[in-house]
Amino acid sequence: MSMKRKLRSGAGETIGEVLVALLISAAALVMLASMVASSARMTEQSEARLSAYYAENVRLDQQTGTSETVTVTIRDGAAALRLSDGTLQVKVYTNAAAPDVMAYQVK
Repeated sequence: MSMKRKLRSGAGETIGEVLVALLISAAALVMLASMVASSARMTEQSEARLSAYYAENVRLDQQTGTSETVTVTIRDGAAALRLSDGTLQVKVYTNAAAPDVMAYQVK
């Protein structure tokens, strides 16, 4: 049927066309609901990670650093960082429960 004739016609849509339209609408709603749920889950995980980060940052700020002297070499590709006076003060924090995890603060 041509478009002009269909527009002038007073007949409604066929049941097949209505069912296809409903199927497409339902699929779109399911995808939208899935995206909203996934977004909410990612937001919740992100907030939990940020809270843990800030709590650890506060804990590190409250700790005192060790007073031992260490040598630190910072490399960027093949070139090593060279300081004008040759010194860099670094406060090192260690965790007795996880000795392989260290944090530092450059003064």
